Amino acid sequence: MPQGDVSYIFIDSRKKEIEVQVSCSFRKRGKWHFAECQELQLIDQGLSKRQALDNLAEMIVLALVSAVENGKIGDMLKALGFRKLEPVPDKTFFKQTLEMDGRIPIPAFTIPLENPMEGRALACSI
Repeated sequence: MPQGDVSYIFIDSRKKEIEVQVSCSFRKRGKWHFAECQELQLIDQGLSKRQALDNLAEMIVLALVSAVENGKIGDMLKALGFRKLEPVPDKTFFKQTLEMDGRIPIPAFTIPLENPMEGRALACSI
């Protein structure tokens, strides 16, 4: 992602899925690798970068699905600095522009709202 690129959360209630494009940064302390998603203010750890990213991706899925199920996704994303764009029927689009400061993009991925963790592996690389 170039500096100042856009992160987004796209919710399609007709297809019952969330499309996510965010970024992360990595750091290491001792044997632990940390992956942080500044846009969603989430951080997780693992013994490798891959494990830290997989753990972070699972946390992103759980946080977003929980917010949608509880009807709080709009409030949550607004508090995190996302702007809601003009609605399209059955779809909600939030975006945020941040300076990248060494963060790398997590390739966009889709979260089904029905059984979001069932047999799911994050399809992204670092």
